[in-house]
Amino acid sequence: MPTLRSHANAERGSILRVHSYEIAVDMTGLLEGNELRAVSTIRFTGEPGASTFADCAAQVVSATLNGEDIPPSAIDDSRIGLDNLREDNVLVVRIGPGLDRPGHRRAPLRRSH
Repeated sequence: MPTLRSHANAERGSILRVHSYEIAVDMTGLLEGNELRAVSTIRFTGEPGASTFADCAAQVVSATLNGEDIPPSAIDDSRIGLDNLREDNVLVVRIGPGLDRPGHRRAPLRRSH
């Protein structure tokens, strides 16, 4: 994941303000394999018309901003491009199915008996 320089971080902070995160995680696929699925919903205010991005440390399956699909071309590895922000925004990101990505280590699942 690219690092954010302090001036870029300050600029991004002036464009948006996060109000809430909701994360629903489905770990049932970890019982027999390495499938983890999740849906994250982020509510934030933004500068109308501005563009920014969201980082995601997992494989993005799909994403929507304010109910509109974000095209795959706007999702670059761990970064999701967010264009044409509104004053009030909702970003929904679906991740999955696997955890095996370059740079990511997964600890083995231990089962208790």
